[in-house]
Amino acid sequence: MIQKRTIVAIGLIIILISTLTLYYLYPWESEGDSNHCELERDINSGMSIMGLWPHPDDECFVPGIFILAGSKGNKCWVVTLISLDSYPYTPESRELRQQANDWFEDTYLEEYINLNMVRAAPSPDLWHGYPWSNETIKARYITEIEAKQPDILLTFTPYGFSGGLEHTLLSEMITEIWDELTYEPKPKIYWFINTDQGPRSEENNEHELYPPTNILDLDVYSDTLGMTYWEAKVEFWEQYAPSLGALDTWMNTPGNLEGNDRKEYFMRHK
Repeated sequence: MIQKRTIVAIGLIIILISTLTLYYLYPWESEGDSNHCELERDINSGMSIMGLWPHPDDECFVPGIFILAGSKGNKCWVVTLISLDSYPYTPESRELRQQANDWFEDTYLEEYINLNMVRAAPSPDLWHGYPWSNETIKARYITEIEAKQPDILLTFTPYGFSGGLEHTLLSEMITEIWDELTYEPKPKIYWFINTDQGPRSEENNEHELYPPTNILDLDVYSDTLGMTYWEAKVEFWEQYAPSLGALDTWMNTPGNLEGNDRKEYFMRHK
């Protein structure tokens, strides 16, 4: 009888140890990892991220990932190409845009880097009518990437976001830049997919051209921020809207904020 009780007790202990082991090893859902996508896991593991865009407002389309990463203490940078002086701002509007960029840098970034390329007369030998060649632009981006050595590069898909030529050219250039990077391990590349632009012809439907591999759920509540990532994204937009008429109009159009699916879509490229 004693031997039988001993065997039962040992069996129960084994079951208890196995249950506790499975509990602690199972990847339970945590803040910022609501859909267990690779990009979220990368951010939650502490990876640094660098956004690469042509315009000093392109970050407005994808701030959620920087809010997530920045709130967790990850190193984040944004590198944009074209100078604010290239835009027909009034002094007041330019100051508002600069304030928005400074707020973003102070709140979520290590540094907001603008390469200050100023528009020039169109030339067939230069980049889309700007004073720098493709090779010059690539070299400037490579300098910043090599200096910071981010774990993740983020840009638009080769469709270029609305088919914009500058977006397309830079996105295609990022792959060439990646090939020339010297540090190891080389960074992952994620493309941001725009899915909220209204009807399009099938051949220009970005969601179909680049099916998302990673979806960031912005309805996740962040204890660090004291709000959801979606609420933080709206706060981000509110900082930029005074100097971006299109964004301001969109935000104040009834139904736009409420009808948004509160997600950001990405495709792992490399």
